[in-house]
Amino acid sequence: MPTTTPAPDGSAWTVARTGTFVSADRHTLNVLAPTAGASGVRYARLTLLTSQGGAGASFRDLSEFAVYGTPTKMPVAPQFPIVEADVVGEQVADAVEAGRFLILTTPEVADDLRAQGEDMDAYIEQVIKDYT
Repeated sequence: MPTTTPAPDGSAWTVARTGTFVSADRHTLNVLAPTAGASGVRYARLTLLTSQGGAGASFRDLSEFAVYGTPTKMPVAPQFPIVEADVVGEQVADAVEAGRFLILTTPEVADDLRAQGEDMDAYIEQVIKDYT
């Protein structure tokens, strides 16, 4: 008997579907639509409660588990200005000559790195908010 539980935040779980598989369900795709918790989900968990081998079976097994849906907001990479290849080449050559390892191609990249260094937790929270 499986139980699927979705959660929007990874901690507030809702039972979306429970059921029982029988021998006839083996080796086939078994589509189970949720009966609750079908929107705003970011995490899904499947719990196998019993085995088809009976109460004395020593293990439970699952070959595949898939969750289908539509993302509510597509992640987007940070948007920095495009720098021409010849400019980046000059920056790299200057950095090698000066013995610098870190090459910041635009002021926006420096601002982003500075924000990370000042408060990494706040930076990560902001990235999650912006891109999820």
